[in-house]
Amino acid sequence: MPSGPSWTYLRDVRGERARLLEPLARMTAFVDEADRGRLADLQTIVQDKLDLDSHMSLQRALRLWPIAHVPPAILLLGLLLVHVFAVVYF
Repeated sequence: MPSGPSWTYLRDVRGERARLLEPLARMTAFVDEADRGRLADLQTIVQDKLDLDSHMSLQRALRLWPIAHVPPAILLLGLLLVHVFAVVYF
């Protein structure tokens, strides 16, 4: 199980979550009736942790987005201005 935010959450959030929760779901058949409440609490805790990890991963990607997006956008805007200038004056 990943110990924190991971880039794998960006590919398939639900699939990664299901894969990590599957061992706990399989354990339900082998746990005594008295301990099923504890297992349900553990599953809830793990689900919350996975939700937080997914959120942190997506937040990291969104923080990096301007760095990857703004310089090419400025370059394209500059090339557009050069193109308009060349069309109008040449």
